[in-house]
Amino acid sequence: MKHRNVAVSSLIIALIANASAGAPVIIDLGSLGPNSTSFSRASGISANGTIVVGSTEIADGTRRGFRYTYPGPMQLLDSLPGGLYADAEGLSADGAVVIGTSLTSTPTVHGRIVRWTTGSTPQNIGNLADGGGAFSGGCSANGAVVCGTTPSTFASWRAVRWSHFTGLVDISPASMLYSGISAVSDDGSLMVGFGLDVSGIGRAFLLPAGGSVQILPSLNGYAHALGLRISGSGDVVAGVSRPSLFIAAGDRATRWVLGDPHDLGLLNGFTRSSPAAMHRGGLIIGGESGGAVDGAWIWTETRGMVRLSTFLAEAGTDLTGWSEFQSVTGISDAGTELCGTGVYNGAERAFLVRGLDSLCGPWITQPPVNTDVCHDSVAALQCDAFGPTFFMPAFQWFRLGTSGWEFVNDGPTGSGMTISGAQSPTLTFHNVRSDAETHYVVQVTADCGSLTTSPVFVRYVEGAPVFADDAIPPIACSHGSVTMNAYPGPVQYGPFAVKWQRETAPASNVWVDLANGSTTGWDGNNAGIGGIVSGATTTSLTITADTANGRQLSTAHQRGYRCVATNACGSASYAKYLNVVLVGDANCDDSINSFDIDLFVEWVFNSNFIIAPASYVALGGTQDCWDQRGCWADLNHDSVANNFDIDGFVACIVSTPPAGRPCP
Repeated sequence: MKHRNVAVSSLIIALIANASAGAPVIIDLGSLGPNSTSFSRASGISANGTIVVGSTEIADGTRRGFRYTYPGPMQLLDSLPGGLYADAEGLSADGAVVIGTSLTSTPTVHGRIVRWTTGSTPQNIGNLADGGGAFSGGCSANGAVVCGTTPSTFASWRAVRWSHFTGLVDISPASMLYSGISAVSDDGSLMVGFGLDVSGIGRAFLLPAGGSVQILPSLNGYAHALGLRISGSGDVVAGVSRPSLFIAAGDRATRWVLGDPHDLGLLNGFTRSSPAAMHRGGLIIGGESGGAVDGAWIWTETRGMVRLSTFLAEAGTDLTGWSEFQSVTGISDAGTELCGTGVYNGAERAFLVRGLDSLCGPWITQPPVNTDVCHDSVAALQCDAFGPTFFMPAFQWFRLGTSGWEFVNDGPTGSGMTISGAQSPTLTFHNVRSDAETHYVVQVTADCGSLTTSPVFVRYVEGAPVFADDAIPPIACSHGSVTMNAYPGPVQYGPFAVKWQRETAPASNVWVDLANGSTTGWDGNNAGIGGIVSGATTTSLTITADTANGRQLSTAHQRGYRCVATNACGSASYAKYLNVVLVGDANCDDSINSFDIDLFVEWVFNSNFIIAPASYVALGGTQDCWDQRGCWADLNHDSVANNFDIDGFVACIVSTPPAGRPCP
């Protein structure tokens, strides 16, 4: 088991490193032409995503096929003797075999299907009529079978198939006036193509080697169809449904699954779509929009058709220099590399994208998050993900143990806790114990790819919070401020989510959350009355008179305030009742009136007394109220109660404020 854990640890570390390696990168494959505006166009990619083939302008202004092996540079593929131009149009799974066409002048000007192998001159596969044009249509995964279209001495265009054993042979279905092959399955036994039947209808078809043709129906409302791409096993085909036989305008990308057509749609603002690449599993299709500006796209069942430039930008790819993307023509087996053609610094250029999250792998919509779990509770980590289709991918959770990353297994852990869902989107801890605390990741696998989430931490909490009482009664001067502190603990049960609440009315025991900012939304919003709240989501709440706007605190703010602390085990609260001392209220009865005059006079003559004078007490004053004289006697708000406050008190008594409000 120890060796297995070490292996798993290495696997997960590698997956995490790969996942965090950075954004995908796009590479301009360059050209072999004479200047910076020389073009290149990609047509296919190897299974491992390191080899791209296509066509490039060369020094004499004509074009030739190229093979690019990462990290480059581009290598020229020779044309046939007498070649006027050549195009590389496909390749074997390992990239050792490249197929395409070459226009030659020997003995006459005509096209030939060509097969290149590593380190060899081009092989002339031929042309049935030894004249006219020719088009390659894909090769088997090992490069031993090549298909395409050439003229025939018997009719115009004919589907052809080549192998070392048979040479180039006519395989056109008898029901077709003319036909062509566009692509072939991995083993070379199934071919997809198009043809014109005797009724004048363009047909997409699937043709088994040595078998009967299967017609693929077009989408409803479309008269014609062309088959263009095929999956490795041959069960999925991509092509177009077409309203008019010889006019591509209005083409609609179509995907056939076991012969049933499905509409892939159009990019917004476009009137045409056509597949140019299919992942070998048939779950991802790339294409173009008829040469329109920035018309390249990627399609998956879960996300539909997405503009390539949008897709790459959202993945974090640096697209500096790329003004548009014209087509997607190749998808690696891992779904992490793409090739195609775009415009880079004003030139049409082949590109290679590397480092994508697997297009045929899972799509994680919500990864797990750091989670606190409580003793004896039921808690869970959740990962929401889709596969390349709408079916659920496979999941495997891992935990960081003493020997590295370890498989999480369902069942009891030995501490009294039980785990379930180790291979599901939801990892659940039953009867939580302290051994739940560690880091976790989940590996999500779908079709050809896997993603591993970033590590999240599960923290064990033994109990709900409790509060310690500081025994300090909160008192605020109407023109000052007060801070109320709360002390949730113990520390090892934290950190806590904290919020303060206020009573809706004094002594109501009905509480609502308190927000930072002005109190005028709940204190009556009367002239001259108002405060500012801060620290509403901390353990220290401060309420300050809004003196900048000519407002003071009043009995409207005199009520209960409580702190609520929450952790994984629950919540606890701690309440304090705020007493607001009004400026001018010498007897602390929450009202300024004539009953305050004599007590204010006692203060004038006994301001230095610490103990409340007997004469003050005899008038109804209390020691608690006397202790607040620095507030109620400070009529000019200079933070000092002295003789300069007498005139202000007299003015307030002459025009007394309403009950519950301080002197101005």
